[in-house]
Amino acid sequence: MKKFYALFCKDFSQLRDSGLSALFFGIPIFFLFSMAADFFDRPMNYESLSFWVVFFIGQTSLLYRSFSLEQRFQCFHVYSAWGVPNSSIFWSQTLCNWLGGILLGLFYLLLANLFGKTPLSFNLDFLICLLAVSLAMAPLGTLLSLLLQVEREFLFGLFFLPASIPVFLAALSITEGQNPSTWMYILFIFILISGGLSSFLFEFFFDELTQSH
Repeated sequence: MKKFYALFCKDFSQLRDSGLSALFFGIPIFFLFSMAADFFDRPMNYESLSFWVVFFIGQTSLLYRSFSLEQRFQCFHVYSAWGVPNSSIFWSQTLCNWLGGILLGLFYLLLANLFGKTPLSFNLDFLICLLAVSLAMAPLGTLLSLLLQVEREFLFGLFFLPASIPVFLAALSITEGQNPSTWMYILFIFILISGGLSSFLFEFFFDELTQSH
């Protein structure tokens, strides 16, 4: 438990660096959406669409920089020397990515209501949707960010973006009130599959990474 707590503190401190860039990344994009609406002289009635588009772009930036500290100092082998279980490394980083996604979504919601003409309502349904969407993408993003360190960069774009499509559609449909219970069920299934499969594959690729270092 102490090792996991130390890992979480390290990952959370790293989240502050990568999270700030992801937070401010969304400001000009929301501004461009607002400028486009004014330019075409029509009401911007796509607030939920623009919110989730910017959220997924920002979250991709956040997940992409996971393990940046380990990569910078080439210290993956230290985990093996300390006897830290691979599962602890995975779930610690996944937990930080999940929390980072939630904070990112709340900040982007503020921006969406600041630049948009029709405010997005912050209620329990929206919060549950945000929690589920962030949780659905965090394990897969953690795995694929590790693949960036073992010269599997092409897999990030090959798998992460297509895997984001059903989550994006679910988030947009739930926000718009279109069959929310069905899409929430799909999200729940995705969370189970993504978490289990990503955790299993993480063990294999992390061992490969530590052996190469």
